[in-house]
Amino acid sequence: MLNFLFKGAKQGDEELAIYYGYALIDLYSKDRAKLLSGIDKLKEFQLVEHKKDFLYLMAIFYGDDDLGLFSAQKRDYYLKEAYKAGHDYAGEMIKEMERLEKESVE
Repeated sequence: MLNFLFKGAKQGDEELAIYYGYALIDLYSKDRAKLLSGIDKLKEFQLVEHKKDFLYLMAIFYGDDDLGLFSAQKRDYYLKEAYKAGHDYAGEMIKEMERLEKESVE
């Protein structure tokens, strides 16, 4: 399945590129090396119509502790970029994170 998604994405199907990214999480969540290799391949695709989805997906890769790639700096960067590109849920997540941070300071 992953190979099918990759080939379709490589031929320019942006939706399959996004599905490829989510499949990476499902298949390689416990294999950091394969996950990183897949992310590198995903970054090579020139996504236009699904750029916001790609950016949000990158935030997931770097924001999910269980994937072993956690980086708050990268997560926040990709969330902000996804929001700027029009991903509404990324904006909601940013607001919620800011609210939680504000509460923890009080």
